[in-house]
Amino acid sequence: MTDWDHEADVVVLGSGGAGLTAALTAAVNGATVEVYEKAATVGGTTAVSGGIVWIPAHPRSADGELTAEDAMAYLRAQSLGYMDDELVETFVQSGAPMLDFLEGHSDLVFEVAAGFPDYKPELPGGKPGGGRSLHAGPFDLARLGEWRDRITSFPADFSNVGIDAETRARIHAAVDNESGDYCVAGTALIAGLLHSLLDRGITPHTEARAVELIADPLGITGVRIEQGDRDFRVRAHRGVVLGTGGFEWDQRLVEAYLRGPMRGAVSPPNNTGDGLRMAMAHGADLANMGEAWWVPIVQIPGDTFEGQPRSRSVRLERTRPRSIIVNRAGRRFLNEAGEYNSMAGPFHFLDPKLGYANDPAWIVFDSIHLK
Repeated sequence: MTDWDHEADVVVLGSGGAGLTAALTAAVNGATVEVYEKAATVGGTTAVSGGIVWIPAHPRSADGELTAEDAMAYLRAQSLGYMDDELVETFVQSGAPMLDFLEGHSDLVFEVAAGFPDYKPELPGGKPGGGRSLHAGPFDLARLGEWRDRITSFPADFSNVGIDAETRARIHAAVDNESGDYCVAGTALIAGLLHSLLDRGITPHTEARAVELIADPLGITGVRIEQGDRDFRVRAHRGVVLGTGGFEWDQRLVEAYLRGPMRGAVSPPNNTGDGLRMAMAHGADLANMGEAWWVPIVQIPGDTFEGQPRSRSVRLERTRPRSIIVNRAGRRFLNEAGEYNSMAGPFHFLDPKLGYANDPAWIVFDSIHLK
């Protein structure tokens, strides 16, 4: 028998887009909810991303309804046929209702993102004209009151996982003439979700790290939390949601699971695999552990963020006219204008995981601007 310090129907660990959406969903359906976040701010990686949600089947496109059939064909082509059809179809069918749900229970308004084609539009079911990528509309941060400055952020010049400084400035131009303190991209998505939870009396607990899932013979019953010098246990009557982010800041997990070397992360340095380790301690099955959202990076010696080496993604620069990328042998080895995630393949081919420990170099390309 465990002595519980707090209790709720649903306990959510992590305050990114996934965690806050789960918390809102549970609250709307009548559950009592507690949200615990390891960092001092809320939003996680979502807050510093572009905030784009990829919904492959919905009726909101200006070109007409995007069908589930096209979506499944595209995803099968992407996966070369190796995917869990039932699971993927659930994702495809649930996307549009999810948008309707969030708009119906928050002040979020989702818009089709202009200029966002599918990453591989040439595949069956692909959409060269876009339509599947959506983002939250601008949100006035003043509506958050004391939480206005408690959303995770990067420095303004930080080129990161989802949105770079130039793109952010371009998006902001659409609201520069509006009265209010508007945010965009991932910050707007988090702000809208957070505002809805605060309105329902659900206040996230920050600097509260989940360290252990507590179980009885019937399953997981709660979680142990560390917050400052306190250590307490929270009972979860109906479930614990793991929304703690990835493991890219834990080098041992990176080397154990990713399919190739990763020289640096562009996310906040709190993604250290806490949820993964807690689940593994209870025998959780793992799948799809070899992938990441890959992107080329550069690192500047001495450049840090929150005490960790700072990596900057190479996004817009590589696509400029008259720009090429070469390896250390001076040979061009990839399509610089291709979508960034697929660029991992050429990098891993030239710098395979086998030689990772013996090769400390992290810059494997130079950008040459031709006159």
